[in-house]
Amino acid sequence: MNRSLTYALILVLCFSGAVLAQGPVQASSVQIGLGCAPTAIIPELQITAPVLGSTVTFSVLHSFNPPPGIVFASAGPPSFLNLGSPWGLGLPCTVFVDVTTAIPFATFSGIAIPPATFTVQVPLNPSLAGLDITFQAIILPQPNPFGAGPVLTNGVHATLGI
Repeated sequence: MNRSLTYALILVLCFSGAVLAQGPVQASSVQIGLGCAPTAIIPELQITAPVLGSTVTFSVLHSFNPPPGIVFASAGPPSFLNLGSPWGLGLPCTVFVDVTTAIPFATFSGIAIPPATFTVQVPLNPSLAGLDITFQAIILPQPNPFGAGPVLTNGVHATLGI
């Protein structure tokens, strides 16, 4: 074990509240998996990288017109809850947000021409750098002509940074 790594471990063990300095965290946004729907057109969620102190653009593409829905968020990386194939099409339907901690983050509706796009301000708070958040939207067609089963977008794993 090299000497600097040994010193770093000693610092962590002796000062449990210590945070070792690291380089700046780059903001990122990565799409995870696919959405699920009973049609050949599957809704897609896109999010720009969440840079501290700027705005993030959320876009829901390939949705129904108008596309009412809810974007859910959960802290941390994606979880993968397989719902099987609720539409009987043999395609998997996966929930990427953590269902035990997910909260409604934003709603969208009444947008005449897809994509449904909205922006959210990211606080300029350096302590948020490196925070991982997973997003996923559920589409709520009114009325639902497809019967039972969720219409979900893909997931997006975002990391707040510079």
